[in-house]
Amino acid sequence: MATNFGLHRPVHLLGKLRYDLYRLKEAKVSSEARYAALDCANDAWHLVDWVLASVSPERHKELCGHRTLSREAAAGFRDRYSEELPKLKTCQQIANTGKHLILSRQTVDQNISTFSSARFDPAFDATAPTWTGDLWPVLHVEDGNGTSEASSFFGSAWEDWHAWLSCHEPTLLYEADYDGRLLPDV
Repeated sequence: MATNFGLHRPVHLLGKLRYDLYRLKEAKVSSEARYAALDCANDAWHLVDWVLASVSPERHKELCGHRTLSREAAAGFRDRYSEELPKLKTCQQIANTGKHLILSRQTVDQNISTFSSARFDPAFDATAPTWTGDLWPVLHVEDGNGTSEASSFFGSAWEDWHAWLSCHEPTLLYEADYDGRLLPDV
């Protein structure tokens, strides 16, 4: 019995990542941005599971170094493709923290953190008698490579995944019933 509302291939989860990235960029309030960012991290991390579940047992072992259903498969994949998918470790920690709140079985990388700020449009002028404008939520991801706005970070994760699938598993990137035009351009 299907339980994913018709989403059953890696290309579908990649499309969801793209849509969640759009939601993040368009968020008007902090909660919208935070929910979308957590969804982006979940999508990017769980693409590992979706890819491994979509290939033969032999290809599975080639991709991650472990047999099907091994508890070490996702980490093996992450480590093997860390140069091509450099955001994956950070996405894993954000996704797992979002799911479990406290990580007990995974080593926590203290260099990974998230925080939020705000952007004024137009710029706030404290010397002006009044200010009329918009206040936009801005989320940030910090990892061992520095700090990025979350929309840029997850946009890079989407690009990395698209490139990885194009190179390593192009048949997983396309499907007759997938219409990328339904997704907003991000």
